[in-house]
Amino acid sequence: MIRHVGSALLLGLTIGFLVLDARAMPPMVRARSDFRPNPAWVPTTDDRLHAPSDGKVGLVGEIVVMEGDSEIVSGTSDSDFGISAGGWGSGQDQLQQILQRFFTRYPDEFDGVVIWTTFWDNQNGGLAYHAPVKNDVRGIGQPEMNESAYYGSKGRLGGILNMNQVQYYMDNEGIGRGSSLYPTIGQEITHRWLAFLYFAEPSGIVPPDMLARQAAHWSALVDSKASVQDGVDWEDNGDGSFSVVGEFMSNGTFWELDQYAMGFRDASEVPPFFILREAKATSGRRLTANSYWRGEIQVGLTAKATRVDVTIDDIVRANGHRVPSAGAAQKDYRYAWILVTRPGETMEAARQTAEAVDTIRQEFETWFYEHSDKRGALCTRVTESCVRPEIRVDVTALEEASPGSNGNGVLEEGERFRGKARVFNAGLGTSAPVSLSAKGKDGFLTVDPLGQAALGEIGPAQDVVVELGGKVSQDAPCGKGLGLLVVASSGEAVITGSSVVQIGYLPKWKESFDTDGGWKSDPEGKDTAPRGRWEWGVPMWTGAQPQGGAGGGSDPAWVTGKDSGGDIGEGDLDEGVTTLESPPLDVSGIARPVLRFRYYVNTVDMSRGEDTTLSSDYMKILGSADKGVSWVELGRLSGANTEYLTAELPVAGRLVTSGGSLVVRFVIADDAPQTLTEAVIDDVELLEMAKGCQVPDPLPAPDAGVTPTTPDAGSGGPEGGDGGDGLRVYAANDAGDCGCRVGGRTGAGSAWRSSLLLLALGWIFILGRWKWVRR
Repeated sequence: MIRHVGSALLLGLTIGFLVLDARAMPPMVRARSDFRPNPAWVPTTDDRLHAPSDGKVGLVGEIVVMEGDSEIVSGTSDSDFGISAGGWGSGQDQLQQILQRFFTRYPDEFDGVVIWTTFWDNQNGGLAYHAPVKNDVRGIGQPEMNESAYYGSKGRLGGILNMNQVQYYMDNEGIGRGSSLYPTIGQEITHRWLAFLYFAEPSGIVPPDMLARQAAHWSALVDSKASVQDGVDWEDNGDGSFSVVGEFMSNGTFWELDQYAMGFRDASEVPPFFILREAKATSGRRLTANSYWRGEIQVGLTAKATRVDVTIDDIVRANGHRVPSAGAAQKDYRYAWILVTRPGETMEAARQTAEAVDTIRQEFETWFYEHSDKRGALCTRVTESCVRPEIRVDVTALEEASPGSNGNGVLEEGERFRGKARVFNAGLGTSAPVSLSAKGKDGFLTVDPLGQAALGEIGPAQDVVVELGGKVSQDAPCGKGLGLLVVASSGEAVITGSSVVQIGYLPKWKESFDTDGGWKSDPEGKDTAPRGRWEWGVPMWTGAQPQGGAGGGSDPAWVTGKDSGGDIGEGDLDEGVTTLESPPLDVSGIARPVLRFRYYVNTVDMSRGEDTTLSSDYMKILGSADKGVSWVELGRLSGANTEYLTAELPVAGRLVTSGGSLVVRFVIADDAPQTLTEAVIDDVELLEMAKGCQVPDPLPAPDAGVTPTTPDAGSGGPEGGDGGDGLRVYAANDAGDCGCRVGGRTGAGSAWRSSLLLLALGWIFILGRWKWVRR
């Protein structure tokens, strides 16, 4: 239980978030040395330009770092620091000064810049925005314009992104690939082209149905396949109803119509789509173009509506053809990333923040390439040419090969396997000749000689698929993740890809908790926790608790208090025990059952000014083969998680399930007044060990004396106590191969420290000549 861990300043709409401990940050890149001024830079003659000041500029990785001063940051304190633009009333345009200072060091070879700050930009007016600088594309609903000279460019610069404070995103959802940070950057960067298109009906009427807020984002009632522009992915149920199956924040991507406007896809490649009119949710709420942005539309929502079909011809009829067309349009762009520090903050003090931005930069390059269906590329390097190859390797999951296997769908000892390796070039230059090799990582997989080991040169956006095959050794351990490593060599570059497969486990049953699954909280009415008991629903993010189940976003699961309560300590488990019980699970046809589930557990002591994982509080997993008459402890879990982990518990050897029934309980307690206790359970599975598998050994004798309805889930046993052995824990992408611990208590991730931060939602501003599109 945590109380009063912080307060939040209200700016529009404010939400509290937890600060992620710096130790949980992704691996950082090494800082580079400073660089020389750009000898070719000459100020333009535009009379609106201010002379650039000679502020301190450096480089960390590929991030240009500018120490904030009165030229590029307005305000005198954290409460009013900002990057203002002409028209904000400051009398000076900081964006112009930042760009001018940038061009004194770097050539005019960038299509845009992405600006981040180490402070909250109080003059932003929102979370992030895109300031258009130039548009030379016709047929996308925007007039042609060119203000590049105002910023010191001779015509190349096309747009400026202000992404605001880096720490905000780190504190919100982190900067991992699953964060909504990347769709957010995608939204702002594509405001260069999106979303301004209308469609014309056969009568010639151009209705407003396509667009929503600011007339610069797609309407929530357009089936835009979860476009980054506030898009929603609707599925037609065929009976006059439509269901939401995806949305921008969780699934944001570049829709086919987005790609058309961006110049990555020809008009003939844009499939028809539909718009909903007179839409009403099953609750009776009327849905509008802005319903997604207002929080009225989530995955799973169903609505009745009238469907209006739209084709690309309807788009062209209203806006004209895109010029240049996809065949002649630019496909690769170069954006510089700049970090501006608060005045008085040195470059060295901001180094860790700059390294985090460099991590985001590298990840976004890949994200952009993949979400444009590999049709466009975005280079974010400033120190070298972007026209270079970038070889990558993807390896598919391994599966049974025939002949040579029994065909039951699961790889077992002695069987043959097959798979594929895809080698592709995500860069802008042609690669040196590529050669390929493959091997088992741990000696249990024997790989056949590759029939296509020499791949030759691979051009930009091209790929080569190579068939893989081999055999699992007879002594391969069941349940262990076996790895296949594929290595591509091109010149001096060595690139690897891998696939991991679990041997000998046959899937029998799975509960993903799209409904409560018939599971029960407090099955005997004896739980003692006054708050934070097990409940089914969508977990709400608090920092100590993830957003959504293992599927993220709006995925439901069983959680100890699903709502945040506005504070990290309001929705957690408090001062007592809570029990979650499964319905009887049919194991009559499973000779050697294994219980597997995804979980997220935080049991943290925050009473000593630091976040320490508790050794006394943990979650027990109990099993009963006699419908709840007696119980056996199968394992226990504790820790300070930063991601969902997977746990496996062999039931064989602990419980005699010949009666055909297995009931499972998850019991967790919060004992101390200053502890943080949260847990989520999702994707529970029953597996069967294949016939050749041996039950893990040794296993302790069953502990039949557990009384799960007393608050002892956090009070018993010495370190590594009974019932812990045989429990296998691994991260989702490890597949049991890495990071496993067998026996004792298990935990993962870093500790957390508490804080509340801001989320301000932005609206449109008309500033002189510039229309600034904000998220």
